[in-house]
Amino acid sequence: MDMKVAKPTILLWVCAQFGIEAPHLEYYVKNRESVLTKFMHKTGCSRAYAKEQFNIAWTWDLKMHGPCTKSKFHTDYDAEAKQVQKELMARGELRWILPYLNPEGAPNRAGSFVSKLFHFVQAQLLQRVMHLLQEDEGEHVACIVFDGLNIANAARHGDEPLLQKCTAACEEVCSGIDMGWAWKELDCNSATAPQQSHLARRRTGQLQLQPPSSPRRLGRRV
Repeated sequence: MDMKVAKPTILLWVCAQFGIEAPHLEYYVKNRESVLTKFMHKTGCSRAYAKEQFNIAWTWDLKMHGPCTKSKFHTDYDAEAKQVQKELMARGELRWILPYLNPEGAPNRAGSFVSKLFHFVQAQLLQRVMHLLQEDEGEHVACIVFDGLNIANAARHGDEPLLQKCTAACEEVCSGIDMGWAWKELDCNSATAPQQSHLARRRTGQLQLQPPSSPRRLGRRV
């Protein structure tokens, strides 16, 4: 099981917390399938490549080039992402992320900033859902898989009410995020136990976009 449209949804929620307008991001989150279909038609690319282009726009701080420029929507989306990167980096509440970045002048500093911010929020959501599954549902979480989790009990796979509980759990952490969840085939490129240990230990309560208590939770510089 994993989050649906994870990175864009999380970033849209972050923008809302700071009153930052991101209409193209919002449109993408609400209409992803139609946006991807049009993008694939214009560029002749695969769905996986199309999704990647809309995510890279947020974690790369230079204007994107290549097949994606055939899509006017993506060009505008990319320009919006670059502007929002700057606005987020200027927020005093998020300055705690800056020490984890490479020095000023280093390549892709703004993209790295957004990446760390996204992973910080994602970790809180994953930890809350893990608590739901293990403590409330009595299930064993076999592994973390990027923005999702693999439940060992195959009998629960396809359980739609459980997905709704995951969405509700995410609301406890990030009110208004409306994070959907879906059942998907297991991707064996899973996170290892040491990587899992870096997740913030969030059980319940609203997320505050403030510094974590330990620098390790942000991982290594990228």
